[in-house]
Amino acid sequence: MSIPPYEFLERNFKSDHEILEMLRLRTSMYTGENSLCSIDIYLSAYQTARLDCQHAQSDALDFFTFNDYVTAQLGFSENTAGWANMILVWTVNGDASKLDVELVKRTASEEDHRASIKKFYQLLDAFRALET
Repeated sequence: MSIPPYEFLERNFKSDHEILEMLRLRTSMYTGENSLCSIDIYLSAYQTARLDCQHAQSDALDFFTFNDYVTAQLGFSENTAGWANMILVWTVNGDASKLDVELVKRTASEEDHRASIKKFYQLLDAFRALET
């Protein structure tokens, strides 16, 4: 007997905390590459699947508030680029003065991507500490 796809997903959804820890340990295994952009896409897709299944989660991370938090912590004047892009730009440029996302994405090295993931988790851990 097969389980309908949505029922299978509903039984097997992980919490945001679990997903983020899986990605912290093995980013490229889950996302296909070792970049902050791939983490952002993975998380967006996971949240969309959860919404499609109407699987509400009480411990869901508020990424809208996290976006505002990253904006303030890194010194950006606006948050329309999104948290992943702001962290990558800040990591590559060392500041928030030049928000040329496309240029940074084209020129970022593997080390830049690793550093941006490390910065993401530093910011995420600090953000979570504020929520508790």
